[in-house]
Amino acid sequence: MQKNIFMIIYSVISIYCEQSQKRDVKNNLYNGFEFTSSIGKEKQKINNSPVKNSGKKNLNHSNLKTNKTTKLKSAKPATKKNTGLFGTTNTDLNTLYGESYPGPTIVFPDIGPILNVISSSSTEIFSEVQNFVQSSLSSVQNVINNYINNVTPQFTVPIDRGNETIKNNLKNLFAEATADLTTDINAILLTAVTNTSTNISEADIALISDLQAQMSIASAQIQDVLSGVSSSTVESTNEIISNSGAQLYDQIITILADTANTSSIISQLTYLSPEIIQAAIANEMANVTALITEIIVNTCNGMSTIIDQSSSGKQKNEISIFDASKAEILAAIANRVSKLLLDVNVLIKNDTNSITNNVSQIIEASFPILLDDITAVIDTIDSGINSVINKISKTVIEDISEIINANGQNIIDQLKTIFG
Repeated sequence: MQKNIFMIIYSVISIYCEQSQKRDVKNNLYNGFEFTSSIGKEKQKINNSPVKNSGKKNLNHSNLKTNKTTKLKSAKPATKKNTGLFGTTNTDLNTLYGESYPGPTIVFPDIGPILNVISSSSTEIFSEVQNFVQSSLSSVQNVINNYINNVTPQFTVPIDRGNETIKNNLKNLFAEATADLTTDINAILLTAVTNTSTNISEADIALISDLQAQMSIASAQIQDVLSGVSSSTVESTNEIISNSGAQLYDQIITILADTANTSSIISQLTYLSPEIIQAAIANEMANVTALITEIIVNTCNGMSTIIDQSSSGKQKNEISIFDASKAEILAAIANRVSKLLLDVNVLIKNDTNSITNNVSQIIEASFPILLDDITAVIDTIDSGINSVINKISKTVIEDISEIINANGQNIIDQLKTIFG
């Protein structure tokens, strides 16, 4: 845009300079009419100087005539050098007017109309370019909206599938941990059962049932947490995509509004990075992991409370045997819970990586389409701006040429009036 405006101004200055040169040439012609001819001066001298009487009553007119003739002969070389426009000589004009001849008076046209044309064209260019850009920005918005509407539904599939995988895998982990813990407790209490009364055997069955119930509650709570993860992850991912589209639109508007920015628009744009989506999903799953860890720790504490309660009401010898088993049971619970926490973290991390990779593939596959569409719209805007500037530039040059031609004719008419 700036390049075309500079071309307009350069063309105007070139035309005006050309006219100025022509004016200088004409001024040089006018200099031929500096009325310093010896004939004119002599005539002025004769006409204006008083005649001195040397004592004779009559002037010697023949001598005066002879002197005039002599002066004319001596002035001939000078008059031949001062021939002006239309064959008129300085001598003729000085002979006619004498030294009082003021010289030609030319009124040169004002450059104001030319400046007005340039000024009005600048306003017109700005207005038309603004209107064109504003109408074209709707195309940019449509391209971005189409990209968002096309991409965001695709995220739902890998995120839902990934979260479902996490849910199933965690369910399996809890089932496995519960079975292993049950086996551990049965083995620990087996010795106590063989060395004491039936009460311990009944306590063993009740204890294991209570502990299994705690694990089932924890597993159900985790499933509830994961059920909300899918929708929240999809929602946060879609929000990131929508925000990135709005940012892309704002970038284009900012670049177009900067009249000093002549670089390629496409090269200045920054797009959504897949790493941002990956980080968002990973952050979502990190929150889930923290909730699951809290549930498991609370379950462990609950099982410890159950074990403490199971020792109440026992006979003295049964209590001592059960207390000896209690420490082993708590150790077994701690071991199984620690392993469960580790397995949960690894599982969520792996499944989250799978989700983020699938989402990244969707973004990478759709990005070239967005880039092509944006490039096409920007090219249309660029060519449209050039078309507006070229059209107005042509009109400006034609208007200025017309003014300059009229000014030139005006000067010629003045010269004809002066020397005609």
